[in-house]
Amino acid sequence: MSGIKRKTTNTGQSVLSQLENLAPNKALCEYVWNAFDAGAKNIYINATPNGMSGLSEISIFDDGTGIRYADLDKTFDRFLDSQKKTLRTPVTRGRKGKGRFSFVKFADRARWNTYTIDGEEFSIELMSSHVNEYVVSQPKVSTKDTSGTLVTFDPISIGIDAFEQDVIPYVQNDVSWLMLAHKDISVYINDVKIKPIDYISQVYTKSISDHSFDVKTVQWAEKPVVEKSYIYFLNARGRVIHKELSELNGKQFHCSAYVQSEWFDSFDINNDLISESSHSVDSDEFKFILSYVRSCLREEYRRFKTCVADQLISQYLAEGIFPEYTSDNVMYNEFRRAQLIETVKVIYEAEPALFSKNLNKKQKKILIKLLDRIVETNNLANLFDIFEGIIELSDAEVDKLAGVIRRSSLSNITKTISFINDRLDVLDYFRKLLEDSNKDTYEVKHIQKVIEENLWLFGEQYTLLASEEDKFDHALRFFLRDVKGFNEEHYDKYTVDHPDKYKEMDIFAALKGKRCDDKDNPYFHCVVIELKRPSVKLTDKEFEQIKKYKNVISSHEEFMCDNTRWDFILVGNEISDSQITTANIMDEVESNRQHGEFGLVQKSGNKKIYIKTWKQIINEFELRYHELTDKLKLKELDIKENTPDVLTTKILELNKAS
Repeated sequence: MSGIKRKTTNTGQSVLSQLENLAPNKALCEYVWNAFDAGAKNIYINATPNGMSGLSEISIFDDGTGIRYADLDKTFDRFLDSQKKTLRTPVTRGRKGKGRFSFVKFADRARWNTYTIDGEEFSIELMSSHVNEYVVSQPKVSTKDTSGTLVTFDPISIGIDAFEQDVIPYVQNDVSWLMLAHKDISVYINDVKIKPIDYISQVYTKSISDHSFDVKTVQWAEKPVVEKSYIYFLNARGRVIHKELSELNGKQFHCSAYVQSEWFDSFDINNDLISESSHSVDSDEFKFILSYVRSCLREEYRRFKTCVADQLISQYLAEGIFPEYTSDNVMYNEFRRAQLIETVKVIYEAEPALFSKNLNKKQKKILIKLLDRIVETNNLANLFDIFEGIIELSDAEVDKLAGVIRRSSLSNITKTISFINDRLDVLDYFRKLLEDSNKDTYEVKHIQKVIEENLWLFGEQYTLLASEEDKFDHALRFFLRDVKGFNEEHYDKYTVDHPDKYKEMDIFAALKGKRCDDKDNPYFHCVVIELKRPSVKLTDKEFEQIKKYKNVISSHEEFMCDNTRWDFILVGNEISDSQITTANIMDEVESNRQHGEFGLVQKSGNKKIYIKTWKQIINEFELRYHELTDKLKLKELDIKENTPDVLTTKILELNKAS
């Protein structure tokens, strides 16, 4: 290219040193923002393959104002300086005067062909080997009736894969916030118009002093690569004329907000002291709408943290992070787990960083076990001693968090006591059903209907898969679909082949989701229950019936995979005391007494058979429930008596008495 050689005010080495840590994707995006800063509405990026796996050329065309030849001494002649410093707007990105040199990170040469609206056209060429020098052609009269700039880079040092996997996603991410603000701008890459990255949004409307403000909040699916979390204020034409930080930066909540109103048409951008405009950052209207939008974002952030906390809990449960409680009182174990889960949620919502993704499984278990001990002893002082030095909480935040945990504990206790009372009522009614002296209580019509709705009698969190009149083929499909997660096309291929496959199980249920054993091996837990009406005494005949169910299950490999455990339970009002009709039952009970499990009569691999009476089941639950209620009431009293208000009152009463 022939033309005039000019030099920048810096050496080539000083230019390159400032660009040393610049990645190719960010380097190319600098030219996109140069185009936006020049007022471009449309930007076209094209990458030309070289016929192998690389690129021969990248070009960027924009319809901005172009480069004025008379301004070269303020632009290309200068490095780390830019006239944009004095012409900045809330959306101006370039201000350091080095973006035009960034091509050195992905190409050897950059050539600009630019033309302005006043009819001027010329070209500029820069080489990476001597970036402090550039060649510019003599300006000539442009034949175009618009303005714009085409910059071409070659040869290219990045390949097609890097362009598609690094450059395109980076550009898309970096311009997304501006595309939502200025809806009339477009960026095309290889003739495909890019869209903003994924986001969810909420819309609000607020009226102040006869002015309407339309608010749109945005939660980005991924973190913006450059832009912080801002609230953008737009005039009636949809141009950003001011922006303020959202106050949610660094919270792992990637958000933006857009406020549009004709009120901003006369906004004093510079907040000039001698301006007569009442539309400025110091006006009551602006302060109100800023506070309102920030409060909307804070509420969305609160909901976001709750949602993420729920996901964290689900993940920890699936990984077996929460401790297994081995107390004989199953209900108290469930309460402790619920209490711990609620506390983890509260703490996570206060400070998500405490549950870092970088923690390994052992560290997660230690953290949760530590919290469990503190929650069980209700010693919140220890909890905040542990927090000190790990997370920063002010005294006010500590008091607030302590109050939330206490309220959460009280709420859990109240809900659990109410829950227990409801179950005690169920047990009371069920006992009366079983004690029917007229023998009008039937297995299917009465007993089974109750059990289907109250599977907690046999274990918490069971899900009913099949019931009376469902054959084993049917049950297998429910098992493969709901427990193993097979799709319909897959599970329809399987069938049960056994002489007793047409037998009908009363109850076939499974625990929700997987569990982990003490060696962290995941497993599914299923239960088959055979119910007998109150008038039927359990004998070897009924025992053989439940064993047949076990045999059918055992004969099919899809049921009997290594990670599935099975309980088969025969239950009735009482076991016959006849030595003749219950000989097998008595023998099995005696031989399995060593395992120390209530009602266990047979154990083989991952299969167990139990025989239980309703009286034993109900008495056991009532005993546990009453014991748990007593414990909870004491815990409730302890929490209430140790609140600051109560403690202060007690101290004042003692002072008065003395």
